[in-house]
Amino acid sequence: MREGIAHDGHVMFPMMPYTSYANLSDEDALDIIAYVRTFKPIKNDPGPTKIDFPVSMFIRAVPKPVEKSPPPEPTEPVARGLWIMANASCAECHDTIDDKHQPIPGKHLAGGQHFTFSKGVVYAPNLTSTRRRASVPTRTKN
Repeated sequence: MREGIAHDGHVMFPMMPYTSYANLSDEDALDIIAYVRTFKPIKNDPGPTKIDFPVSMFIRAVPKPVEKSPPPEPTEPVARGLWIMANASCAECHDTIDDKHQPIPGKHLAGGQHFTFSKGVVYAPNLTSTRRRASVPTRTKN
């Protein structure tokens, strides 16, 4: 979860934000695992993951062992909230991005990224307290 190596030893694709989770303490990581294990397992075999070359080579360089304990989490409320947002990788889904996948200035956590599933498209919502709308990409047929 924090190092980028799956339970069976293969390198995880960085879509699993393990580089952010490396900042979690052992206690926090174990608490998250305990929470996730309260859910009833879903039987689903997506099959083996296949990452094409050259990306398959690049991702092998990303995982790193957690060698030392991260610094303690902040206790001041605003700093703690920012720490949680950074370590939970909220921006990875909830930032509005342009066509080059770069965050759009002024749209931090405004939502809009879309994820296509077999039953439709899901859009990451705006997490800010403002009513601003994210720029939702239009879908075109190729």
